[in-house]
Formats: sequence, C-alpha cells, structure tokens
Amino acid sequence: GRRMSRVGFVLVGLIFIVLLVEESLSASYYIRNQRYGSGNGTNWNNAFTFSGLGTYLPTANPGDVFYIRADEGAYVITTGPYQLKGGGVVGNRVRITGVDVNLRPAYATFVGNRQNWTLPANPEQITNVSGFGGSSLFNDIQTSSIEISFMNFVNYGYVLTFGANVTDVLLQDVTSYNVVALMNQDEPSLTVTNITVNRATGTGYAKQYIRFRGNSNNITVSNVIANSGRQAYSNWASGFVLDDTAHDVTVVNCYFYNGFDNQDNNPSAYWNGDGYSTERGNYNINFVNCSASGWTDGGWDCKSNNLTLTDCSGWDNKRNFRLWGYTNVVINNINSTEPHVRGGIGGQSHIFLADNSTVRVNGGVFNSVSNATIALYVESYATLTLANVVTNYNGRNYIATGGRVLIDNSTTVASPSPNNNNNNNS
Repeated sequence: GRRMSRVGFVLVGLIFIVLLVEESLSASYYIRNQRYGSGNGTNWNNAFTFSGLGTYLPTANPGDVFYIRADEGAYVITTGPYQLKGGGVVGNRVRITGVDVNLRPAYATFVGNRQNWTLPANPEQITNVSGFGGSSLFNDIQTSSIEISFMNFVNYGYVLTFGANVTDVLLQDVTSYNVVALMNQDEPSLTVTNITVNRATGTGYAKQYIRFRGNSNNITVSNVIANSGRQAYSNWASGFVLDDTAHDVTVVNCYFYNGFDNQDNNPSAYWNGDGYSTERGNYNINFVNCSASGWTDGGWDCKSNNLTLTDCSGWDNKRNFRLWGYTNVVINNINSTEPHVRGGIGGQSHIFLADNSTVRVNGGVFNSVSNATIALYVESYATLTLANVVTNYNGRNYIATGGRVLIDNSTTVASPSPNNNNNNNS
C-alpha cells in the first residue's frame, strides 16, 4: 500500500493538537441552591445558582461540565421553563450532572408546582389529573452534544422538550415522579437526531412519557421503566410514542405500564392508552426485550412498516399486540399472557391485526384462561403467520373476523371464523 505522505502526517498531528487544546480548554462549573462567594462557579465556594445556566451554558466549550450539588436539598424551580443553548461537539459533549460534594454521581432533585400526587396502593385506582397543571423545566432544548444526567424531577409538567433541530443529546440516569411527560417533541417541523435516553425511571405521568415526531431519527431508548400510575382524564397517557415520519429507532429493555384512558368516562367509546405506539409514517423501528402491561388499549399499538419486536412481553392489556403494518412486520419470540379489557367498546385479545395488515410471528407463546379472550383477532384481508408458536387459551374464537391465520406459511387454520358474533371495535 501507499505510504502516508508528509502532508498526511502533518494533518494528523494538527488534528491531535486541536483535540488536546479542546480538552485543555474544558472547564468545570459548580451550581448550588444559593450563590456563594463571587458566584462565578469556579468551585463550591463560588458556586452560582441554577439560573446561572442561562448565562454560562451558551459560552461553554466542548467537554465543559456543570456540576449540580445534590446533597443540600431540592431545587424548587417553578419559574421556568429554562432554555438550553450552547453545547459541545460530537464526541465531546457538554455535561450537566448531579453530584455530591466530592463530585460523586448523585441525583439532584428538582421540584415544580404540579399538584401533589401519591401513587395509590391499589394499582387499579385512577386519579383525575386534568387540573394538576405543572411548570416546565427544560422546555426549549436548542443545544446539541449535551448530556443531562443524575437528576430527579418531581411535580412538573413537561420536563424536557425540543425547541430546535438538535443532535447528539444524551439523557441518562434520571428519575421522575408525577409529571406530564419526561421527554417530548411537540413540534412536527423539527428534526432531532442521535438522541439517547438511558436508565430512566418514572412514577406517575399523564401524557406520552417519551415522544418523538417530525422526521427525527437515529434514536435509542433503553432501560426505561415507567408506571403511569393511572393518571387519567388528560387525553391520554402512553409510554413511548412515535408520530409523523420519525424513523430508525431502537427501544431496548423498557417497561411501560398502568396507563389509563376512559374517554371522559364514556363506556360507549373506544378507550385509548398504549404502552408503545407508532404511526403509519414511522419506519425501521425495533423493540428488543421490552414489556407492557395494564394499559386500557394496546401493549403495542403500531401502525408502522419495517417493524420488529424481539423477545417482547405483553400482559394485562386490552390487546397485548395491536398491529396495522403490511410490510416487514415481524415478532420474534412473542410472550402474550392474559389480556384484560377494563372498559369501552372492543374485546380483549392476545394479538389484533387491522384490515389488510400482514404480520409474521416466529416463536413464542400465547397464554390465557379467560373465555372472554379472543386469542387471535384478524380483520378482513389481514394475514397472520405463526411459526413455532405455542397457544394455550380458552378463548371464544380463534379468529374473530374474516382474515387468515397461516401455520408455517402453508396451512390455513381458519378463514374466517364460523362464530363471528362478537361486538369488537378496532
């Protein structure tokens, strides 16, 4: 092969020098509940308050760190939202993180003004939160290459929302209690890319805990556990939501549960509320080792194509897996246990296929003992292919309406059901 030219060596050397200079220019800023000393943030004795982020973050260099003191009590922040501007470069983010006095990771707690709420002891008890309100915290993220970590958000509306086309954002090691939503992209005209959410735990949320939309892409959400706590009458809670044309998304090791929507207590309406939701325009979506339970609609309610679920489990939802796609929709090793309808029109089922959809299931099990369960609800012109799937159920129907179920893509089991007398609504 060719030897590197002298010019090539010089260029590599210059790049290395630039990286060293960037590293040497990185600084640390210290934040406490009140101002100390000069308030320039150079150490704990000269710390500035949380509002100082608005001054120092826009001029921060790549690699700078903002340490938030976590062991001196909560930060009561109700005057936001705060706009995040500035940021680092790809590979060298600016960090905002909670620590103790010795700079060891610790969760800094932020408290807003959403009405107080406590998770009921009875997991079926609903709470009307329509008037709970709640201030926002980081309600206008306009910075790329930033990490937000080791924070606990209590009594907020929307904790983090995007206000610009940003990239390379990491939200990691955070918890929430009684919020409207954790991370939300409300504006469909924005495109956010290379977003990572990792190790988040939530208790009590009234809307979509995590949502991306527009043409946002290259998103990874992992190790998130979030219990909606049946916060209701807010139209409505869902766990993870994609909309518009958001694409190339991976969700791993997540569990969303106990979301409730009763359409303003209307028993004649179709009740919503899903653990995971995608729309027609979304594509290249992968769920791996995820779970959903206790939702008034689907564990998964996915309308997208190029959708894969691997080692995913649904139980105690009205319809554990509710699928609408028709191209490359595959479930590998499904685990569906005892669906449960809590109200509204429509019956309970392990898997539901909408009209004209096509889904293949490779391996897994359907388990239920309730005779109210429709094991496989396949609508007109839909095709469900089962390969190496174990079915243990006492359901009323194998297929509820006029679709097809194929075993190993060859043998038609029923098309349609001879006992189609169920009042089920899609």
